[in-house]
Amino acid sequence: MLKLRVLSALGAAAFFLSACSGSAPPAAKVSPETSAELPESESPEFSGMIPAECQALLDKVQDWRGSPAGKWAPSSPAQALEVLRFFGHFHLVPHRTANLYRSFLQVSFPDDEAAAKALYARYAKLQVCDSSLAQSFLDGLINYNWAPEQRREAQAELFQFVLNQQARVMPFVPRLTALEVHRKALAKGLARGNAGELKAVIDQAMNGRTKIFGVTPKTSMEQLQNLRAELELSEKLRDRLARSLPLP
Repeated sequence: MLKLRVLSALGAAAFFLSACSGSAPPAAKVSPETSAELPESESPEFSGMIPAECQALLDKVQDWRGSPAGKWAPSSPAQALEVLRFFGHFHLVPHRTANLYRSFLQVSFPDDEAAAKALYARYAKLQVCDSSLAQSFLDGLINYNWAPEQRREAQAELFQFVLNQQARVMPFVPRLTALEVHRKALAKGLARGNAGELKAVIDQAMNGRTKIFGVTPKTSMEQLQNLRAELELSEKLRDRLARSLPLP
């Protein structure tokens, strides 16, 4: 049986560094957020539970015969549409998890190491969906030879995926995954945007990651500072892309 995993904030960056390489569609709309918030003390995200949205992706793997380590291609036009529509509603970082990351950007760090360790341990439990697995499916959709009557839907759903990720605060790995999906879809005429500005955003991401991931934190306080720097870089990338991204 294929062994799959959901990535935590603690391990996602290291996983990515070994995996990274290298007609206008109709307007899309950002999906409204409807899930209710829970107090942090009651949030299942801090328990390390797999978020439902991430579990939904894992549950589809055997049906779609996907793998985070290999290339994937739709087995039929019907499967291509099924996977396409799934990702048109999918987020690499679930709603409540994204809001907890947002709150972390405002948290005051404690002065002593023991309290810093406890705080970091909580946020290290937050889990995001498997970016590598998601990208393998999305790459297959981008490279698929869409029939003319399906191409407009492919354009709309893939661009909707891009917009969905723009709506969330997220760590570096899913942010760069979203940017790479956008770049590839744009090159195939399956998304909207400015190719030159998108390349500049990705270049900024690649340059910025060295400062964050190039040094191993030695204390819990340094881990907290590193996570905040990662989220701040991701937010800078999101803000810069937003200035050039055509919205509905």
